[in-house]
Amino acid sequence: MTKRSKMSAGVLSAVVLLGVAGSAMAADTMAAAPTPVMKKAPAGEKMTLNGAVINRTGEGFTLRQLDRSEYQILLTDETTIKTQAKGVFRGRQPHDVSAIIRGLVLEVDGKGDEQGRVVANRLRFSEEDLHAAITAQIHAKPIEESANAAHERISSLDDWKELGLVSVYFPVSVSEISPEGKKALDDLAAKAPGASNYQVEITGHTDSTGNSKINDELSAKRAEAVVKYLTVTKNIPLRRIVLPMGYAATQGTADNSTEEGRAKNRRVDVRVLVNEGMVASAPGAGG
Repeated sequence: MTKRSKMSAGVLSAVVLLGVAGSAMAADTMAAAPTPVMKKAPAGEKMTLNGAVINRTGEGFTLRQLDRSEYQILLTDETTIKTQAKGVFRGRQPHDVSAIIRGLVLEVDGKGDEQGRVVANRLRFSEEDLHAAITAQIHAKPIEESANAAHERISSLDDWKELGLVSVYFPVSVSEISPEGKKALDDLAAKAPGASNYQVEITGHTDSTGNSKINDELSAKRAEAVVKYLTVTKNIPLRRIVLPMGYAATQGTADNSTEEGRAKNRRVDVRVLVNEGMVASAPGAGG
């Protein structure tokens, strides 16, 4: 058993979602919760923190503990992850930093830097915590979209702007990227290094033919193929990629009753997002 606290993933996910959904949630509950306080890590001090991810910041994430204190966590190429089970996708073991998503309960071992961030040496979380975070994120999205439609965003930290979007298309039952798909990814990847605080969102999809299990696996393989191409061939740091997801046939953008529509649905969508609010508010941000 590790040092990490015995915290309920459901409880911490609820804390996170209350913090980001704002006035769309119950007013009495929000009034009872103390205001989150951003803290600075003492330079050079080793720290172990337990909490939940409340957002991704391009180079890392914000961690909120149960006492509502928050720290900026910096990920590096040396950051390692320890989990209790295999990754979400077959062949991915152990998990990599792309699995760090909002709502994930984890433990961080690291050291404070000169800017008050915690430079993560090691992250720990369980497979159950990751699944809980994915589920919470899916259920929270309609609530958050409703809140955003009626109110301003709670914080500029959530102000992600789409820098670029490409869709890579695949033949039936294929997960290998075509030359045309690679060209589209090359063009998109060329935009990313120019952004000082970006992340890459990757989602895999299929048409509606075939059974759901096969489509789940195929959409995940397509997403993984794009992750591999961007990280290995285009040198996009893995810490910049948000957990790639396979959605099977659940998010079609065209009519599955026609061949043309099915061809458009066999795809991977890749978005480069820039958090302008975090760039503006981060100490010493630039470059």
